[in-house]
Amino acid sequence: MTTVEISSSPTRLGHRTDPGSPIHSSVTEILDYFGKCPRCGYPATAAHLAHTYQDGSTGSENIATCGQPCGWSGPVTVTPMTRPQPTMSRRSPKTHLPQHRSNIAAATA
Repeated sequence: MTTVEISSSPTRLGHRTDPGSPIHSSVTEILDYFGKCPRCGYPATAAHLAHTYQDGSTGSENIATCGQPCGWSGPVTVTPMTRPQPTMSRRSPKTHLPQHRSNIAAATA
């Protein structure tokens, strides 16, 4: 994942009114975005833009950009392609090992 800190950014944030110039912005590449350009159909890349403004408010948006030079870029909705993996319970190897051996013994009997 790549995160870039920038000193200025666009003031357009969807439905928000302009709260002033951002005092802090960051851009993080969205690695699991697999969208396509609506103009030419070429694969697009996406990034999450997060802004903090002078009045203390914050805002963010996801922007995609065409991978070809057609010039398209625009806001997108990112849908994760994978689900978060469940956390594995920590079982003692002593608890797990006898169970495994009994399954092998039952299979060979």
